[in-house]
Order: sequence, then structure tokens, then C-alpha cells
Amino acid sequence: MMCPVQGSPPIHVSWLKDGLPLALSQRTLLHNSGRTLRISQVQLADSGVFTCVASSPAGVANRNFTLLVLVPPILEPEEFQNDVMAAQGSEVVLPCE
Repeated sequence: MMCPVQGSPPIHVSWLKDGLPLALSQRTLLHNSGRTLRISQVQLADSGVFTCVASSPAGVANRNFTLLVLVPPILEPEEFQNDVMAAQGSEVVLPCE
């Protein structure tokens, strides 16, 4: 996520996640004097609202980014047999969970 900032120096850039100060880690890094946030190996827990806050003696400005992490479907472990037998005319229920 990029937060381009213009204004009278000095400008301090900070980031929030869901309204709280962003915790930096090996996966969550700031570049370009804090103006670029990079999250590697995105996980479901990374979903949320990220806020870039730019402040200087002249004032404060912010911008929100919403990150929605999509997770592919996973079939739960098999609880039933893969092969199902049924009598002609009966009902069969095959769960896909």
C-alpha cells in the first residue's frame, strides 16, 4: 500500500490497523520513509482497515485502505466413505464440506 505525501517538512508517516498502531514484523515492513507498507505472505488475520497517517507541524491527513484476504475453499477431512451404495429409488445425500 502506498501513501504518497506532500506538504511542508518535516512530515511523519505512521500506520494503523483497525485503529491501533501497526505492529511491524518480518512480514510487515515499511519502505520509503514509511510511505509504503509491504505485507508479505498475506494471511487471513491481515484482513482489516489500514490507515496511513501523515502529520507535520501544519496538520494531519489520513487515508484508509481496506484489505480483504481471500482464502480458497478447503474440503474438511473425510468422515464418510468415498464410495456410496444406494438402492434404486432411494435418496442419497452427499455432503461437500
